[in-house]
Amino acid sequence: MEISELKMEEEKEWDDYVRKSKNSTFFHQIGWKRVIRDTYHHQPFYLVAKQDGRISGIFPSFRIKYPFFGDISISLPFAPYGGICADDEQTSLQLFEFMKKSNANDSIRSTEIRSMSQIPDIGTLDISYYSMILSLHSDINAQWSGLRKSMRRYVKKSQSANLEINLISKNIEGFFNLYSRTMRDFGTPGHSDQFFKNVFREFPHNARIAQVDHKGDCIASILLLEFKDMIIYGWGASDENFSHLHPNYLLFWNAINEGCSRQFGSFDFGRSMINEGTFLFKTGWGAEPHQLYYHYYPQRTLNTKKTNPKRQVFAAIWKQLPVLITTKLGPKIRRSVP
Repeated sequence: MEISELKMEEEKEWDDYVRKSKNSTFFHQIGWKRVIRDTYHHQPFYLVAKQDGRISGIFPSFRIKYPFFGDISISLPFAPYGGICADDEQTSLQLFEFMKKSNANDSIRSTEIRSMSQIPDIGTLDISYYSMILSLHSDINAQWSGLRKSMRRYVKKSQSANLEINLISKNIEGFFNLYSRTMRDFGTPGHSDQFFKNVFREFPHNARIAQVDHKGDCIASILLLEFKDMIIYGWGASDENFSHLHPNYLLFWNAINEGCSRQFGSFDFGRSMINEGTFLFKTGWGAEPHQLYYHYYPQRTLNTKKTNPKRQVFAAIWKQLPVLITTKLGPKIRRSVP
């Protein structure tokens, strides 16, 4: 087996491997490398394992610099999962060993691997997070029956509110305006509009915005990604002034409905922790938790979880700032909170 850092001329072969591998995810694609590199200027460190000249495993990561605290490596930043994608466990372990030695040589103090599968004997493990995945049916009536009664009630109320649905919008501005306000209200620094423009640039056929309009104004919007037979909820926001119309429920139901009609196999609602608000919302649609495995070698050095008391203090302050300020400062802070 030969392991080396990815060369530019190997990027097409990398993406071919990602498309064919049963263990790959949306975020393993080379396009995600360019989105992060071009938006935040972090250093990509992408490894390729080959046997007999053919790729048998990949390991994408980024090195993020922190003045005074030392550099860290993450696979993958700004994504719920990524990690090693390989044909077998032996290849995975060799890729990790190569990464470990390279990081030690370059004084990288910590490595974080966000994975959909567990890798034995790699540092410390955090199993707090789950990816909430809904199986899609060809029979839309069966899909509807799988919703919690309260969800069906909210969808029906929203359907009677004379709202307009657009499932293939490219309205980045409308999405970003809602997103900026929502992230401020959550107490979380958000991405820049350039980040989302870069997503659409790299994935023009696999990224779209679904939105709900009320009298010509966008009141709810979600950015969806598509990979193989899965639809992935990436980011979303809504106008709290219209919460009584339940636009989010109408939006998600129509996105699910469309996924069924297009014969997608699943809808990934994104990452959650057990019993938090988003977890309960997602289970209402019938989504089931799939364990995510976050490995840290040698141990976690950067704690950005919502349960961190320092983050809670920061969030309380952030919520009080004007949206104009948080929109400008948010991406600068977000760059260091991957």
